[in-house]
Amino acid sequence: CPRCQRRASLDWCEQQRAALLPVTYHHLVFTLPATLNGWVEVHPKALYDLLFESVWATLSAFGADAKRLDGQLGMTAVLHTWGQTLTRHVHLHCLVPGGAVSASGEWHPAKSTYLFPVRALSRHVRGGFVSRLRRAIEAGHLPRLTDPQAIDRVLDSLMGTEWVVYSKPCLVHTETVV
Repeated sequence: CPRCQRRASLDWCEQQRAALLPVTYHHLVFTLPATLNGWVEVHPKALYDLLFESVWATLSAFGADAKRLDGQLGMTAVLHTWGQTLTRHVHLHCLVPGGAVSASGEWHPAKSTYLFPVRALSRHVRGGFVSRLRRAIEAGHLPRLTDPQAIDRVLDSLMGTEWVVYSKPCLVHTETVV
């Protein structure tokens, strides 16, 4: 609630501003397909955790790629579970510095206004999420999902769906980033 959580929200924003590096930042948004809304209702923590893990694994892999940044990225992520119309709309807002730290400690700045190609990010996060979700189901971590054919239909449809990833151009003024 904006009213009762205002102070906590302002404090959190101030803490994030204090931790910002003097570099450009990129704002990326990764959206969970609406197909999973019912599963989110039943197993919210499991699916939210899988989203965070999949997004971080994707961004880390892209950052570590020698053809891209060849280093370790940083990220601050905030989970939103509702859209502006107050309907279920699970998405993760990610604030990522515009570069990476190499194994030798050097800063490798991003070469573009956009950090990584969104289509490639979309496909990578989709594959990682569906793979993690399948393993979690097989391990019994989502016990209310029990119909193997229905599960396979949903997972197959997820792999056939273009997942929405949005990337804003880099943000240059650190005071407006958070």
